[in-house]
Amino acid sequence: MGAVYYYNIFEGFLWLGFAAVFFVPAVRRGEKHGLFGVRGGLAFVWLSLSEFHEAHTGAWWGVTRAGDCGIMVALERAWRSLGCASAREESPSRTGQGDG
Repeated sequence: MGAVYYYNIFEGFLWLGFAAVFFVPAVRRGEKHGLFGVRGGLAFVWLSLSEFHEAHTGAWWGVTRAGDCGIMVALERAWRSLGCASAREESPSRTGQGDG
């Protein structure tokens, strides 16, 4: 058990902290944004589990990392479904609703 093992354990707990940042506000928000918070929290829980798996097996890529990528893509789609696109995408000039 070297430094890499302890780093992966630390990183797993770090991702669990991020999951808490998503879960706690999800309880206080409305249904639409609350669901996004739960999805985000679950994504970071999955990421932390993959870090703990990596710490014990040394496998940095596999089913867990492929799952990480899939969850992050699903999370990004959920973000867009909430109407949380960037201001650039919603600018009047891009939607054809400008003054001119």
